[in-house]
This record gives sequence, C-alpha cells and structure tokens, in this order.
Amino acid sequence: MAEYWYDSLRLAFGSHPYLSQWGGFAPFYKYYFLAPFFRMLYSDGHLSDALSLIILSNLLLYGISSYVFYLMAQRLISNKAIALMALMFYAFSYLAVYVNALVLPDSLAISMEVISTGIVIMTTGAAWVLLAGLLLGIAIAAKPFFLLYGFIFMWYVFSKNDQGNRAWKVMIFTLALVMIPLMTLRDNYLISNGKLKSLAAIGGSNFFQGWGRVGVIKSVSPEGNDSRISPGALDEPNWRPFQVKEPWYHQGYFYRLGLGSILRDPGVLLEKIFWFKKFFWGILGPRLDYPWGAKQILPVAGGISYAMFVSLGLLCFFMKRGPDSRTLLFLYFLLASFFIFIYAFGLPERRYFLTIEFLVIALFFVTLDRMMGWYGVYKKEIWLYAFFLFSFFFCVPVMWQMYNKLF
Repeated sequence: MAEYWYDSLRLAFGSHPYLSQWGGFAPFYKYYFLAPFFRMLYSDGHLSDALSLIILSNLLLYGISSYVFYLMAQRLISNKAIALMALMFYAFSYLAVYVNALVLPDSLAISMEVISTGIVIMTTGAAWVLLAGLLLGIAIAAKPFFLLYGFIFMWYVFSKNDQGNRAWKVMIFTLALVMIPLMTLRDNYLISNGKLKSLAAIGGSNFFQGWGRVGVIKSVSPEGNDSRISPGALDEPNWRPFQVKEPWYHQGYFYRLGLGSILRDPGVLLEKIFWFKKFFWGILGPRLDYPWGAKQILPVAGGISYAMFVSLGLLCFFMKRGPDSRTLLFLYFLLASFFIFIYAFGLPERRYFLTIEFLVIALFFVTLDRMMGWYGVYKKEIWLYAFFLFSFFFCVPVMWQMYNKLF
C-alpha cells in the first residue's frame, strides 16, 4: 500500500520516474489512477482528503459491481430469495471490505472484472461488448493475472452471438480489450528507457518464488537494493531466502531460475497444488497487526468459502437442467483459468481469492437453486458427492495425521 501511495505522490508532482515506480508491481494503477487523482485533489485544495476519497471511490466502484452482480444472479437463479442471498455474500464479504479499505489496484481490477463479466452475460449489443472489452483491459493492465480471461471472453462473445454478428463483435471486443494494455506497455517502455517490456516487472520473480520455495528474494544490483516477499510465503518458515544481483525487470533471469528449480525437484509440481489452501487459510498480507476482529472472522470466512468451493462439483448434475448452460460453462472456464495461471506463474495468496470470489459465490448459489428444484431426481448423486467430500476432505487428513503419529 505504501509503495503505491508514495510513488504516485512523486509521479503526481513532477518527480523524475525512478526504479520503484515502474520496476516492481504493475505501474498502471500509479500512472493512470492515483497520480492523476492526486493532481486533481491538489488543484482543488483537497489533497489532505486523498485517502478518504480513494477509499470512497473503491466502495463506489464495488457498489456498482455489486449491482451488476445482482443482475447477473437474477439472470442465472430462478429463486429471487437465493439471488438476494448471493448478493449479500458478495457485497458484504469480509475480504472485500478489507481490500477496499486499502490503496491497492485489486479494488479497481476486481470491480472492472465483475462489471465486464456481467455485461457480456446480460447483453449482446456492440456498444456493450466494446465497454466490456475496455473494462476487462483495465483489469488486465492493473492485475496482469487476468490475461487468460481475455481468451475466454472472446470464446463466450463468439459462441453467444449468431453467425452474422459473432465475428465482428469478437473483433470489437478484442480491439477494445488490447487498447489499455498496449498503452500501458508503451508507457512502461518509454518511462523505463526501454528496460520494462511487460505490464509488470515482477512476473519472473513471482514465478521463481513459487517454484523455488523462496521466502524472501533480495535484489542487490547497481540500480538499487530491494526485497520482495509474498504473503503466500509468510507461513512457510522452511523456505529459504535468496539474493540476486539482477533487478526485478530482468525477468528472463528469474524465469530460468524457476525452471531450474522444477528440474532439480520435480516433486514441487504436485506439492504446489496443495498450496491452493492458502486461498482460504493463508496469511492475508505482510503485516500481522490485523484490524480488530480479523483473527476471529477470517477462519470462519475461509471455512465458508472453502465449503462453497468444494460443493461446485454438484453443479455438473444440474448443468442441463436450466437455461444458460453456456454461461455457467463460461464462469467455470474463468475460474479454471485463474487457477491455471496462479499454478503456472504465481504463488497463491489469501487476497487473490477475492479475484474469484464472485465466481464461487455465483456458481454456488446457482447450484443451491437447481439442487432445490431437482433434488428428487438427483438425490442419490447428491449424497454420493457429499460422502466423497466428507471422505476426502475430512477422513483422509485425519487418517494421515494418525499415520504420521504412529510411524
């Protein structure tokens, strides 16, 4: 949070761009949102209110995304009470309240993600497709791990429209989608004097930290000293620190280190799957002095989110028992693409779950809605799935702990 704040203040008031402004996290949020916002407030004499107004803008954007989410829920869920329950879970999620109270690009990116998803689900007009592409492009520029979403959106726009319109609507969506990321790539390249050629400088270090089981990476280069630690590594006391002599933007160097770690220890390919538990019970951020009540609320919130997530397998029984099967498949593909991206290139973090929380909530309540309507037909399958969940997620861990104690 502090990095975004101070770097943006310096950008807003004429400081020459330096390494931390572009050589770390994706700088889009600093360039196009915070720095212009600071200039505007300064000209109006309200710079002292900056933090309050930024948090207010986060909440306004999240409020708009909540409204879009509710419209989307009404489209997919026949029972209005269940649709309203889905809205309550999304709008008052503890993770959402926590992240929206911080100066982070997550708030902007997630709101853009939800609104663009709702637009393509509920409308087919060319202007709306254009808007959805622009909003998703903003999300990708702010948080590059949304990159795979673009291809899934293209498929959905193509398959949803009739043969006479699908090709040019996909073209409109694609052109709108790439506009903001390409502008950001150009500015990154110019501001860094050709050193940064991607949306963010730390993709390679994230890749290495995930596959190399690295707790802290320290960069000691002629351009400066800096350290990076992911919240996903804070609960791993056995992960080693690592020091390099390369700056973060030399991403090829870090990708080679990550690939070397996989070749030396292929077991990490399986082990990393189990790190997904960090989405539900991992440390939320690098600071351990959480707000009042967080330590009591977070485990409960994680348990509820986990129960929702593992129950999504039930929806396969009801996929064809209602309208919008293609839309449900679209949401599943978005969910899967996120896990694929984090598995391949990143390290699971608790706050990343907010990125997919709206998908989990929407699909869970669609499952609940259809289960209530078709329980009599699929009663046996539902109980078999419940038995599987109980066996795999409760009995197996307990037996494994007993086995370790005995042997």
